[in-house]
Amino acid sequence: MRWLSKAELESLLTLAHARGGYAPALILLGAYAGLRIGEIVHARRDWLDVDNRLLRVRATDDWHPKGNKERTLPLHRALLPLAEGGELLVPVTKRAAQQAVTDLARQAGLDHVTAHTLRHTFASRAVMEGVPLYTVSHWLGHASITTTQIYAHLAPQHDLMDRLG
Repeated sequence: MRWLSKAELESLLTLAHARGGYAPALILLGAYAGLRIGEIVHARRDWLDVDNRLLRVRATDDWHPKGNKERTLPLHRALLPLAEGGELLVPVTKRAAQQAVTDLARQAGLDHVTAHTLRHTFASRAVMEGVPLYTVSHWLGHASITTTQIYAHLAPQHDLMDRLG
């Protein structure tokens, strides 16, 4: 499972900002909200509740989140500028968005980076910061916590147990 270090993410964001357009929103929504690529390309400005610092993944007339599950997660400060964007934050197809991530990663000299790597980055960083797996599972919209448990080894408690053992 690949995720981006802080330096790798900064490099990717620098290139995304240089590219302009929807590229920064694409990287930010993946790495700082853990959205799936399908959610990213359907993300709307009204999902961002700046006053309450929440992001609400919601269905639209022609699209619904995986499993038809809407969810709410904290709105990271890095996402606040997106509230000033257009109605659709990343107005391209899934394929175009996936290709944009691949192209930016290649430009940054990053190997084995896909759009899903951004989601892994979000989850990995959350777990490493001590966010409980149950909470991360909810934020990611996993149907089962079993899926989220792939990140369990990154939890601070895991390192503590290794040191005590």
